[in-house]
Amino acid sequence: MVGYYYQAHILREQTWFFTAALRSLEHMAFDRTINKEESLLEFFVPHAMNRQFLDFMADMTKRGLVLSMQPMPNRLQEVDAVI
Repeated sequence: MVGYYYQAHILREQTWFFTAALRSLEHMAFDRTINKEESLLEFFVPHAMNRQFLDFMADMTKRGLVLSMQPMPNRLQEVDAVI
């Protein structure tokens, strides 16, 4: 397995802080905004970093920054994916 794919709703007022904290942990996850108005982000997480990512997201959930998160099929592995 190459990696995992997740989507999460982030507290809009704290999206800047959330993304700064995530990006400070180099190579843990690639993030991209899916819907700016809803503060919906997607994450591609390398297989080796999945546990660290889930721990980070659990911490951000406890702090109230992550409102919801769900694993999704990995769009990057779909044959007919539109990226």
